[in-house]
Amino acid sequence: MLSQPVPPSVPDSLRSPRSSRGAPLKGTPTTPALGTTAPPAFFEKAIPLLSSKEKHMPETATPPTTSKKPVHSIRLSANEVAIWANPNDAGVIYDNATFSRTYKDGEEFKNADSFGRDDLLVVAKLADLAHTWICEQIAKDRAGA
Repeated sequence: MLSQPVPPSVPDSLRSPRSSRGAPLKGTPTTPALGTTAPPAFFEKAIPLLSSKEKHMPETATPPTTSKKPVHSIRLSANEVAIWANPNDAGVIYDNATFSRTYKDGEEFKNADSFGRDDLLVVAKLADLAHTWICEQIAKDRAGA
């Protein structure tokens, strides 16, 4: 197997010993031992991560399912997408979608939010149909306004 040449930007301390033909020398490790070099300088200037106490959403945001009933739902076989209209304090409506799968447990029907291999393309089609419906509603609202 041919080895890739080491870029010139790699320091000598990280290079593996090689023969005159560029192949690694027998009995030498091909990678440096862990912890033998200092971390690169860019780690010292890294941007600090958000602390767990900081909020990731603005206080005015509403939870995604504030509506009692979905404004629209689409079903394909045992899979369904429900579209929810969520207005914020400024009156702007944000549409969200939730996906579910109906299955039968004994004599009782139940819903799940996990999908098997055979459901994934159906879920993708449901997402496409939900997106189309939402875009059509936006176009109707703009035409009527």
